[in-house]
Amino acid sequence: MSPVVIFAQGESVKTIEFDTLRVGYVEPTRIGVDEIKYVGTDYIDREDSSLMRYVMDVVSNDIDFYADFDLVPIDSFFIKTYEIVELDLAGWKRLGADYVLKLEAEFLGSNMRVAWKLFYTFDNRIVEYGR
Repeated sequence: MSPVVIFAQGESVKTIEFDTLRVGYVEPTRIGVDEIKYVGTDYIDREDSSLMRYVMDVVSNDIDFYADFDLVPIDSFFIKTYEIVELDLAGWKRLGADYVLKLEAEFLGSNMRVAWKLFYTFDNRIVEYGR
């Protein structure tokens, strides 16, 4: 905030502070969405797997839609070249992701519960999580 001094007749000096808005380009935050993982103990069928994939697609599309985020896709060439079995945070960082969203699904009867964790790739810490 920048202080501005205002003079008024017959009154004392007052200080007013203004917030400065900057206009220009802001670099979008690059976020990768990791493959959704099943964490339950029961057997799941093809429909359950399809539902999990659908949830992952919805989350990815929502991130891709928002202008302040840039979705980092999983690069199959990178995975094949380096013979990566599971893409870890260091791999996501090499792909250019600042953050990685990891999803976990479990089925409770006829309901599905999805938990998520947002990781910062530069120091491998959890930034946010929820269900």
